[in-house]
Amino acid sequence: MKRKIVQQGPSTLMVSLPSKWARQQGLKKGDDIEVEESDTSLILHSEKRPNLTQKARIDLAEYGILSKRAIGALYKRGFDEIEILFSSPKDIDVVNQALQELIGVEIVSQTEKGCVIKEISLSNKEEFDLIFNRTVLLLKSVADDCFNALKAKDVAMLKALPDRDVIINKYANYCRRILNEHGYKDSAKLPMLYYLVEEIERLGDEYKALVLLVIDNRIVLDASQLQLLQSVNRQLDMLYHLLLKYDSKKAVELYSECRSFQSKLHRLDKTDNVKKARLLGSFINISQMMSNMLGPILTMELK
Repeated sequence: MKRKIVQQGPSTLMVSLPSKWARQQGLKKGDDIEVEESDTSLILHSEKRPNLTQKARIDLAEYGILSKRAIGALYKRGFDEIEILFSSPKDIDVVNQALQELIGVEIVSQTEKGCVIKEISLSNKEEFDLIFNRTVLLLKSVADDCFNALKAKDVAMLKALPDRDVIINKYANYCRRILNEHGYKDSAKLPMLYYLVEEIERLGDEYKALVLLVIDNRIVLDASQLQLLQSVNRQLDMLYHLLLKYDSKKAVELYSECRSFQSKLHRLDKTDNVKKARLLGSFINISQMMSNMLGPILTMELK
C-alpha cells in the first residue's frame, strides 16, 4: 500500500499507520512502537500484544503419521489456540507426545471427538537469544556425554541420552515460535536464525541416531573411532563459540577443520564392515551439517 508523507513543522515528516493494522495490534494514541531502519525500508514493531486470539483447527484424520509434526507446525507458527479433531480416541496419545516438545501450551478441554490446546504462558521475544544459546549448550553437553559414555563403556549413561533430545526439540520449537510470533530485533537476521535453529535440532537428531546405532548394534568403539568422535565434538565446540560471538578467524578455523575431517573420513570409508561404515557415515553427517551452517552464519554476520 502507498501512504502520503505529510510535513509537520520545518523538519518533521509524518505518515499515518494503516488503521486495520493498528486495530489488530491494539494500538491507541500515546502508545510506543519500535521503528527499525533497514536500507530503504522502515520496519515498525508493536510492543503490545493484540487482544485477538490467533486460532487454528486441524483434523488429524487428514495427517495420519504426520499428525504430531502438524501439531508442532501450528505451534511454531505462533497460534494461541489449536482445536484438534480426533480420527480415533487414541489420537490423544499423539497430542500428548507432541506436547512433550512444546513449551507454554496445555490441553484446556477434551472430549471423545477432540481437544483444544491453548497457550498458558506468553512467549517473549527477549528470550530468544537466551533459549537459543541454551539449546546449543545442551546439544554440546549431549555430545560430550556421548563421548564419555562410549569411552567408559557406560551403557546406562548411553541409554539415557536419547531422552535429552526431547529437551533440545522443545527449546528449538520454542525458538521458532518466538521468531514467527515476534520476529527478531535485527529483522535481516531472521531467516538465517530460523535455519540455524532447524539445523541445531537436526544435529541433536543425528547424535541421537548415533547413540541408537551403537546401542542397537552393540558397537564398542576402538581408540581410533573414539578419536574421530572427539574431533567431531571439537567442531561442535568451535561452532558453539562462533554462535556466541562471531569471529572471522574462528569461522575459517571451523571450516578448515570440517573439510580436513570429512576428507579423512571419506578415505577411511572403504570398508566391508557395515557397522563401521554406518558409524563413519554418522560422523561425516554431523561434520557436514556443521560446515553447511557456516553459510547462513556468514550471511547473517557479514556487512
